[in-house]
Amino acid sequence: MVLDTANGVTDALVRCAACGASYLLETLNLGEGATPRRFRLCVVDERIAAGFRHDVARGSCDVSRAGAQRRFIEEQSQLTSLVLELDAGSMTLCSVASVDDDTDIATGSWRDQRRSSTRTV
Repeated sequence: MVLDTANGVTDALVRCAACGASYLLETLNLGEGATPRRFRLCVVDERIAAGFRHDVARGSCDVSRAGAQRRFIEEQSQLTSLVLELDAGSMTLCSVASVDDDTDIATGSWRDQRRSSTRTV
């Protein structure tokens, strides 16, 4: 389920075809047409993922609800030490890298990262 896009998918809730586990993919590099695109991988509890999918499919007339649900799933997910590279167009897996435990993986939204990098002082 694609959650956000900018020149391709930036954030998505995905399910592993092999084991059925749910994961949140969030982009780390949003260059102009960056491909492959790097994503941090977060584990999402299946009950939370199923509830989120159900709520999104049901829809709501409350415009703030989708944002609140998105923040909830982000807050409840667990960051892994894996960074994936996916083709930005086809979302085909290009590579998987495991980073050291002491390596910082950016945790903010790509939108926040973009805003902070374009600010002038």
